[in-house]
Amino acid sequence: MNIFLVEITAISPAGSLVTLRYSSGAAYMTQPSETPPNTAYEARLLSAGNYERHAWQRDTTRGAAQIGYGTVEIDNSDGRLDQYRDYGFDGQSLTIRFGDSAAAYPSGFTTLFSGTVEALVFGWRTVTALVRDMLGETFQLPIQAVTYGGSNSGAVGVDGLPTDLQGKYKPILLGQVLNISPPCVNTSTLIYQITDRTNIAIGAVSIAKVYDKGVALTAGTVQTSLALLISTSPTAGTYNVYDGPEGCFIRLGSTPQANVTVDASEGTTASNTVAQIVSRILTGPGGQPAASIAGAANLDRLSSGPVGIWIDTGGAQLGDVINQVLMCCNGYLIDSRAGGWALGALQAPTGTANATISAYQIKDASGNGINVITANDLGSDAPTTSSNTPAVTLPLYRVIMNYSLNNTVQTEADIAGAGLSRLGFTKQQYRQVDVSNPAIKAIHALSPMVTFTSLFLNQADALAEANRQLSMRSVHRDVIELVVDLTDGLAIDLMMNVQLAIPRFDWLSKLFVVIGIVDDLGSTKNPAKTTLILWG
Repeated sequence: MNIFLVEITAISPAGSLVTLRYSSGAAYMTQPSETPPNTAYEARLLSAGNYERHAWQRDTTRGAAQIGYGTVEIDNSDGRLDQYRDYGFDGQSLTIRFGDSAAAYPSGFTTLFSGTVEALVFGWRTVTALVRDMLGETFQLPIQAVTYGGSNSGAVGVDGLPTDLQGKYKPILLGQVLNISPPCVNTSTLIYQITDRTNIAIGAVSIAKVYDKGVALTAGTVQTSLALLISTSPTAGTYNVYDGPEGCFIRLGSTPQANVTVDASEGTTASNTVAQIVSRILTGPGGQPAASIAGAANLDRLSSGPVGIWIDTGGAQLGDVINQVLMCCNGYLIDSRAGGWALGALQAPTGTANATISAYQIKDASGNGINVITANDLGSDAPTTSSNTPAVTLPLYRVIMNYSLNNTVQTEADIAGAGLSRLGFTKQQYRQVDVSNPAIKAIHALSPMVTFTSLFLNQADALAEANRQLSMRSVHRDVIELVVDLTDGLAIDLMMNVQLAIPRFDWLSKLFVVIGIVDDLGSTKNPAKTTLILWG
């Protein structure tokens, strides 16, 4: 008999870690030779829940990742679980396994969900665990928790004053950026901070240019300590640099005329790809072990160009930054059923199918078992109709890609005469590449164009991605939702290739990729099932 096993960790009021274990159906006990041995699972599980996991938002193939949520319902009609009401469940782990009650533990069970608890809600007859996946736990962490203390004393310090920077978050530089406006951390000595490196691995910083009202200043001395930067005045019209454990700083030799902007980079081209920057965020402020992240090497092969982002917004969350970086190459970051991270990017599905689904496996195939989605799968990037609603899915004929972000837009009034040659760059936030296929427009008169925004620095990388998107999206694509038994969906995970053995449309001749999974783990009244969302 197939059963569900739920394991929930908690912190007792005394501070010790405990694990609560529950099963569906009859009580379950591990064997003496298993790990952990002779461990009981009480027969209290009423419903293992309903969980949605998507590579992006539901039914879409671009944009921000969607955090997966769910619930677990446990029987407490006898009140024996009341004793746990004051335990700390929030932020602790919850795992759901599925398998035959006679199977070896844990190898004979499939891990359906691995995440964390938001809260346990104690009702009169039930206890409900509100849970979220690893994305929910990690994406809501702050990208930067270090703020300025406002402790400067005259010309000493790089911590700002209570009247300017106190309480503001220190900036973070990842990759290569253009025309940022770093904060002045000491107004007496004209020291500016390019980046902090307290909680994240940031490579050696290189200052390409420093501008005062758009006019490039002359590079001065690279100081070997922060103390030397503070104590040594640069020559007028130049700037000195210090890059060390405290962060990267520049000091000006003259009072600036207006806004000071900087072109800077950290690390190397190889460390500034989409995959490498996302990995460094996950292993830094995300606190994830490097061994838990898969797919970075493959994503580097697909998208090897340098990108860059400068974070100076207080309270930015990891998810905000990671999503912005991933959108450069239509990337995704997902957690697997069993835990662990997978990095990648949407590609036209090719190669070998990981699973084949036949018509007989689809529940209610003659009715609502297959749902062909008509809304555009581009999410927030989708073109809209005159009624301001998303257009139906049509092959694209044209893609515009924004790149080379100018972090500080400046007009002619912001630029001195000697710097006016930069005005063409500074007054525009992005540069653009434009690719099209007129043959598509000749067939599909309403074929749309879309504009994607990236953090690529180089035109060649933006052009390559624009062409990749056009190639992938200039043919007809389907988004399909279908329902199968949970046992048929167990071996299928996000971004796997699926073959549909269904003689409709052109489905027999192509592959689909799984962009969403909804596991309804059932209850004592309803059978378990899985909804697969496919794109291809």
